[in-house]
Amino acid sequence: MLDNQSIKMLVGVHPDLKRVASAVSDIKGLPGWRVTFGVRTLAQEQYAILHGYSSLKNPHDCRHVPSGKPPVSHAIDISVLINGKPTWANQYIPAYIKIGEAFQQVSKELNIPIRSGYLWMTFKDYGHHELPIANYP
Repeated sequence: MLDNQSIKMLVGVHPDLKRVASAVSDIKGLPGWRVTFGVRTLAQEQYAILHGYSSLKNPHDCRHVPSGKPPVSHAIDISVLINGKPTWANQYIPAYIKIGEAFQQVSKELNIPIRSGYLWMTFKDYGHHELPIANYP
C-alpha cells in the first residue's frame, strides 16, 4: 500500500502511472520504497540539469514536467527505504532493480507500457519510471 508521502507525490501524475505504482506497492516481498517525485516544474528540472541530477539537456524533454490535456506528469521517481528513510546509495541497486522488475511485470499485467530507468543503456536512473512519449504524448 502506498504511504501518505507517496500519495502526495502522485498528485498531478497520469492516472495510468498511478495505477501501476499502486499495484506495485501491493506486491509482497519487495524492498520498502516510496515515491519521492512526481510533478516537476521547468525551474526544478533546469536546476536538476545544472547540478547533474538529470541527464537531459533540455528541461522541456522531462517527463516529470506536466504536458498533455489536461497537463499531467508522465514520470515518477522512487527511493528505496532503509529504516524508513530514502536512500540512493549504490549498495541498494539490487533493491532498485527488484522494484523496477515489479514495475515491468505490473505494466505488462495492466497493459500500461512503462520505461524504467534501470533498463536504460547509457544512463542508469534506477528509481525512475515513466510512461513512454510514443504512447503518452
